[in-house]
Amino acid sequence: MKCIFNIIRKIFIAGFTIITFNLMIIPLNIVIPINLYTIGFTYIFGLLSLPFFSILLMFFI
Repeated sequence: MKCIFNIIRKIFIAGFTIITFNLMIIPLNIVIPINLYTIGFTYIFGLLSLPFFSILLMFFI
């Protein structure tokens, strides 16, 4: 039960981290979409995935 609670907690933290990062990079006109892929990458790699997504959006979109 404790393991499931920790997984759910990490998923919520990943979602809120993406929302916070989106609020911080609004002046650059970049918005990282909040979907299962971005939440999954943030869940696995942590904060290192967010600059990767923003660079990916800047150069390829």
